[in-house]
Amino acid sequence: MRSPEGKHMKDLLDSLLEEHAELRSSLAEMEELLGKAQGVGWDDQTDVDLPQLKEAEMRFSAMLKAHERTEEERLSDLLRRLALEGNSPGQAVETGHAAVRGIFRLLQTVTGLYDGQHVYALRTLMSKVAEELEHHLAYEEQELFPRLRSLRS
Repeated sequence: MRSPEGKHMKDLLDSLLEEHAELRSSLAEMEELLGKAQGVGWDDQTDVDLPQLKEAEMRFSAMLKAHERTEEERLSDLLRRLALEGNSPGQAVETGHAAVRGIFRLLQTVTGLYDGQHVYALRTLMSKVAEELEHHLAYEEQELFPRLRSLRS
């Protein structure tokens, strides 16, 4: 039978996995709005709906901020209590926060390019946002969460 703490951790990890899926979906929406390159150079596509893209970016940023808050408030506390073997819980949390801060910096750069003439640059930056996000989520899903589950199974 699972302990109350084990159930709490399972619920938390399941909730975080749902947030991961929502973040991926929101980012895919922005990438879809940018579309495929239609030419060459920095001005390869001029028919991007910039207001719609900006709204999607704002939704994604809000989701990412909420995810960061959940990790800070709930996951950090759990990591501190469990004191992962061979890895400082503070280090795991700080590494995750550094990755999220990097994604926010990239998004600020993306926001500065909403001028309708630098879609190539937007697409390139969004690709980097997707890469950084996936790296952060993969670390949690493939390394951190399995370790947490093994400690409480």
